[in-house]
Amino acid sequence: MEIDQAQEVDYDSVHIEYVGFVDPYGIEGVIILKNDSQKEFHMRAFSGEVARQIMDFSQTEQQKDDAQAPPSVYQMLEEVCEENEI
Repeated sequence: MEIDQAQEVDYDSVHIEYVGFVDPYGIEGVIILKNDSQKEFHMRAFSGEVARQIMDFSQTEQQKDDAQAPPSVYQMLEEVCEENEI
């Protein structure tokens, strides 16, 4: 798909409505996506580390302090290793 290509009718554009955790320990993440007509899609079964990365990136975008690159898998892995001291 090209950037300037029109959106296909079978797809909806969504935004992140909520990011959080399923369990109190932050092991499993959950995200709620919402389209323009307010229809929600709940997605879970991904790690809490990914949920934390999404939350951190969203907060950075809202603050717009510095032009920071989007998080990568390598940055996420580095942060997880640092937190676990490995």
